[in-house]
Amino acid sequence: MATHLAYGGAERVLSELSLRLPGHIEQVLVLFQNSITYPHRARLICLESESASLAFYGRAFRLVERASRLRRVIETERPDCVVGFLDEANFLVAMLARRAILTVHAGLSRKARSLARRLLEAVVPLVFRRAWIVAVSEGCRGELVEKYRLPSERVLTINNPIDVEGIRRAAADGVGAHDETCTVPRIVCAGRLSPEKGQAHLIRVFAALRAKLACRLMLIGSGECEQELRRLSADLGVEEGIAFLGWRPNPHPYVACGAVFVLPSHLEGFGNVLLEAMACGVPVVASDCRYGPREILAPGSDRRRTTGSVEFAEFGVLVTPCDERKRCWQDETLTTHEHALLSAIETLLRDHVLRAEYTRRGAQRAGDFDPEKIVNQYVRLMKQVASDDVWVTG
Repeated sequence: MATHLAYGGAERVLSELSLRLPGHIEQVLVLFQNSITYPHRARLICLESESASLAFYGRAFRLVERASRLRRVIETERPDCVVGFLDEANFLVAMLARRAILTVHAGLSRKARSLARRLLEAVVPLVFRRAWIVAVSEGCRGELVEKYRLPSERVLTINNPIDVEGIRRAAADGVGAHDETCTVPRIVCAGRLSPEKGQAHLIRVFAALRAKLACRLMLIGSGECEQELRRLSADLGVEEGIAFLGWRPNPHPYVACGAVFVLPSHLEGFGNVLLEAMACGVPVVASDCRYGPREILAPGSDRRRTTGSVEFAEFGVLVTPCDERKRCWQDETLTTHEHALLSAIETLLRDHVLRAEYTRRGAQRAGDFDPEKIVNQYVRLMKQVASDDVWVTG
């Protein structure tokens, strides 16, 4: 179950699993919002509520209402196991389902501060320990076990699937993505336009880069920061060099047109878009944030390590992460993170041999996340949970 099946990376993973689960598994997809942009093969149950208030009491009432509706669905359907996607669904599934699998797609402690973080630290060990948990990266798993004291034997790492051939077909099917009149290299960034994704830092870096060589920036995605990012582009005098493309049902043709793909995030759970860009044949530069990029680009290295500046790793370039607590957008001087990002992008744009080598390596690495392998891991876990009588009675 999930809040909706639209736009997000976790929702795309849910779609991929639904499409690829064996036919003998009966799927019931429970959504709280009738918002669907990704395909699925499940019988749909939508529990959409009229409660839309964002005030505290409105959100609390909505949560209670959703819990009541979900309880009735579980009592009626009597599922062998219930799988939750993302925070609200995870909490409700953990509280209501006897056989629960929770999927954690980002670090929990990085999402909240002060009171909200303390509540998480108190509630998660109590509620989540009744369930099996899938973490999409070793970093997320380590946080759940070490910080939230969850039983290590019940927290598994299952990476997100990447359909390399499907992505390449989608990239080839794009209409209008390739602008024949554009003769300069394009830098591409895809993701929700929100503070943790770091697009403001990339725009500042782009402004500095444009002073050195001709290039364009394409931002794929929508979100609450769009107007702020547009104002920043105008303030820096680079708005004519940036294309805000909005959310695209098929972003791959636009990514495939890029010379470099950049992920400047403060926070990731895994970093699907990195692998998707690599599958499209585009070399990548990523912030060495928690969690995901290091596991993808430098497998086998210590997940707690962060690079000092720029690291030309095995499958892509990692740069020192930024401090998301600082807002330096109006400062004229670039931060350490931004200087590293600038150096990495400029190096790849100027060094055609290095860019070609990362294109080859990236395509190779993307193939390690074959969807069938990932789906088989989920199927094995579902069978285990469905027969876990010790846990049910515990």
